[in-house]
Amino acid sequence: MADKFLDELSKVYRYLLRNNENDLTTVENEIKFIQSYSQLLQTRHRDSLRFDTHVDEQYFPYLLPSLSLQLLVENAVKHNTLSKHEPVTISIRSTSDGYLTVVNNLVKKMTTIDSTGIGLSAIREKYKLLQREDIKIEENQNGHFAVNLPLIKPGESSRA
Repeated sequence: MADKFLDELSKVYRYLLRNNENDLTTVENEIKFIQSYSQLLQTRHRDSLRFDTHVDEQYFPYLLPSLSLQLLVENAVKHNTLSKHEPVTISIRSTSDGYLTVVNNLVKKMTTIDSTGIGLSAIREKYKLLQREDIKIEENQNGHFAVNLPLIKPGESSRA
């Protein structure tokens, strides 16, 4: 178990070093990274945290701001109570209209958390700097929080 953890940790660290300064990365790279990152989180939280990823391979060459998924996963972990009796499930899916949607069930913490608001704001700012459509944030009555990230077609990385 320790060997697997260290292997995933090294993958995450390499990705962070390579992509922290890049504005954009491919969906494929971001999904591979979040799979390693999720393994680290699951090692720590065990049955309290679940991941469900279904991204159509046609979107693998599309682009999105680097580390967007990591920020969204981190927000879900930070703002929810993780317990095996009511696990938090984070679902990452592609949509037919060119979005990557990250949804988690809400198991809000009873105590308030000091939130800097940097995660969602940072993602919004990256899309704004790229002159792209804004992200869509939804918190519905069924107890789910969703963020829709518009995907950028290869070759359209900046708008004039």
